[in-house]
Amino acid sequence: MPTRLILTLASLLVAAPALAGPLTLRLPDGASQIGVRTDAPAQFAMPIAGFDGKTVPVRVVTGALDQRAYRLDSSRDNTLALLQPLSDQLAQAGYTLIYQCATTDCGGFDFRFALNVLPEPQMHVDLGDFRYLAAQDGAGDVVSLLISRSADQAFVQVTSVSPSGHVAAPVVTGTTPNAPVADAPAVDTSVAQSPDAQNPDTQTPVTRTPVTQTPVIPDTPDQPTITDTANAAQATPSNLGDALLTTGSVPLDDLVFPSGKAALQDTDYASLADLATWLQANPTLTVTLVGHTDATGSLAGNTALSKQRAGSVRDWLIKHYGAKPSQIDAQGAGYLAPRATNQTPEGRAQNRRVEVMLTSTPPS
Repeated sequence: MPTRLILTLASLLVAAPALAGPLTLRLPDGASQIGVRTDAPAQFAMPIAGFDGKTVPVRVVTGALDQRAYRLDSSRDNTLALLQPLSDQLAQAGYTLIYQCATTDCGGFDFRFALNVLPEPQMHVDLGDFRYLAAQDGAGDVVSLLISRSADQAFVQVTSVSPSGHVAAPVVTGTTPNAPVADAPAVDTSVAQSPDAQNPDTQTPVTRTPVTQTPVIPDTPDQPTITDTANAAQATPSNLGDALLTTGSVPLDDLVFPSGKAALQDTDYASLADLATWLQANPTLTVTLVGHTDATGSLAGNTALSKQRAGSVRDWLIKHYGAKPSQIDAQGAGYLAPRATNQTPEGRAQNRRVEVMLTSTPPS
């Protein structure tokens, strides 16, 4: 008998004298729990339809929240093959489907950032390949599933919310030995930023600011961004400091952000080494790292993403090159400062970048 991973979520029937049977979801062999978040009471905004061009309609559920992420190493199943058995198990347990979608049908980038997702590396979401499902049982308890994958791993996030407050923490058996399980940092699961946040358990569309926890950079290629001719000379590490003093800002065009991630690829960066050396030689000067994106997706989401990317560069300068934190700030401009057209793939690639800007001024 193959080993199975079993999650048990107890449900309380509001109008019934006895507890309903537990919900059991069986994941494929070899699944490891790698993230968990619990909170009670919590307000959870659960999408119930795809992005309509302006908003992601959500249902706000108040109750006991339990959210867990699982990783399947070396999994070759696609996201549909992973989701379908779980969907069938929910149906067999008496859950009614509220909404189900895949990537583009969901709304892509904008839908992803309306989701409450455990942070990387606990839950990885590929913007080009994810599936979502929301369901409810007769007692009003809800479950949402988020499935995605990388090249050789699959990721499953299971979120349950019980208005009755009686959802038990999942009882997990059959996990991969020594699999690390990390507690997620405290994240506000409320929807106070939404106009309808004071009306829990509604099913009206809510205009939401995209969730900014551990954002993922959209469409970032696994290679340095394309350098345009006008900025090529400025980006040369040997004259980066001179260019900063002369022009005020310099694009760092040798940076590499892996696809779908805000963290820098682990390698050496001549531009950052030169910038750190210049900062150490000029301890009274300060700079701001400014992240930029292409025009794909909403402004709010892109602004958050670009700031995350700039923050990654700041962290890299401090950790790997010994830069002084007080000399470096990190901000995001989203798509508001393009250096090329967003109408072509080449132009969008040029617009996805981080620039360093000199912010200190000489004394008067």
